Amino acid sequence: GRTIILVTHSLGQVQELCDRAVLLNRGTVEFDGNPNEAVARFRNVLEERRQAEVVKEPERGAGHVVSARVQGVGKKHGEPINPGDDLEVIMEFEHDTGMNDWVAALQINSSSGQVVFGTTNVNMGVTLSALKEKRQLTYTLHSVAFGAGKYFINVSLLDTAGRHIHDFPQADSFDVPHYAQAVGTVHVVPSLTDHA
Repeated sequence: GRTIILVTHSLGQVQELCDRAVLLNRGTVEFDGNPNEAVARFRNVLEERRQAEVVKEPERGAGHVVSARVQGVGKKHGEPINPGDDLEVIMEFEHDTGMNDWVAALQINSSSGQVVFGTTNVNMGVTLSALKEKRQLTYTLHSVAFGAGKYFINVSLLDTAGRHIHDFPQADSFDVPHYAQAVGTVHVVPSLTDHA
């Protein structure tokens, strides 16, 4: 029978404890309503701020990650990724002088920085031909099962000894919609049997 006002940046607490959320952005009410919608909008605000701070042309050597984009197969960039979707990460690399032996690494982090997926062409048993000028690769992740939230794509160019030639952290992001039956970074459909 009491009203509790919780002022926090803890998104999990908002979703867990609140039945109404007000999102403030630079002193202005941006949203007032469902906590899950407020959390999704807050993540978008943080992402817009992060993108505004990204240096577009970082200082780099002869080899570098030019760009990376993530989207659902058959979906437009920016559309939500649902459990069961195929996800594609399109990345572009470049080397000014040429690199015979190289590794393309992909890592996906949750909004809290937790690594939820990672692979390289070496892990997959794929040898890449020499990197000369610009090269585009696409990693396809089949039937993904990410839990609700925002996820970030990190792409790296490495040599075969595992040394990082160039990293592009948080090159892109995608959102997975709220799932009412469970929380977490893995999407699993639960069921319950009462043996009473």
